[in-house]
Order: sequence, then C-alpha cells, then structure tokens
Amino acid sequence: MTERSRQFAEFYLKDRLKQQLNWYQGRRAEAQRARDQAIWGKGVLLALSAVAGALGTIFPNLRTGLAIAASFLAALATALTAYQALYGFPRIAKLYQDAETSLNALHTLGLDPDLPIYELRARVARIEAVFQQENGQWGQLTQGSQAGSG
Repeated sequence: MTERSRQFAEFYLKDRLKQQLNWYQGRRAEAQRARDQAIWGKGVLLALSAVAGALGTIFPNLRTGLAIAASFLAALATALTAYQALYGFPRIAKLYQDAETSLNALHTLGLDPDLPIYELRARVARIEAVFQQENGQWGQLTQGSQAGSG
C-alpha cells in the first residue's frame, strides 16, 4: 500500500474515529449523569415531602404550613419528572451507546493501511454509516416527541 494510504488510515483512526468515539462516550456519560441526577432529585423531593407530611401529624400547630410544604415538594418532584420525560435522557444515552458500540466494533476491526484500497474504503464507509445513522435517529426522536405531545 502507498504511503498516502498509510497516512490516511492513521489520520482517519486518530482524528475521525477515535475523536468521535470519545465524543459519543462523553455525551452518553453526560446523559446518564443527567438521568441519575433527576432520579435522585425526585427521590429527595418526595422524601422531603413525606417528612413534611409526617411532621404535620406530630406538630398540629404547624400542620398547615407543613402540608403546603409537602404539596410544594411533591409538585417539584412532578415537575422534575416532566423535565426528565421531556429531554428523554435514557433515550439519548441509548442513542449514543448504540453508536459507541458500533464504532468500538469497527475500531477493533481496524483500518490496516496494507488492506486493498477497496477494503479500506468499505471500512471507512461502514464507519461513516454509523455517523449517518446516529444523525438520522435525531429526526426520529424529534418526530416521536412531537407525536407524543400532539
């Protein structure tokens, strides 16, 4: 294989595939953290709401204020649930995880510059197809969220 093919394979692996793979890993981790934070936030708000309700039974003179606090905390938990559903953090994480899994498999397959040029092109095309598929799924997510809100 030519020196040019070798340079292309090295460049493509480092500056396209590995960079994109790192990007997908970061975005997936970010979406998973957001999901986990929302879950923990809802749990804390609901626990505080329950505590406020229980304290209202113990301290009758504070019952009204604690009932209002419990209702407010429960409403915040509901709002956080709606926020999580709106952004769909689990779906986003899965989208990035799928792309990451596909790219890892293709990265393992490698881009040996000694491959025949048609095979090198075919592998690059498979990698680029993963990027296009991930990009196309954003439209499906958008259409799905519009259909659910209509």
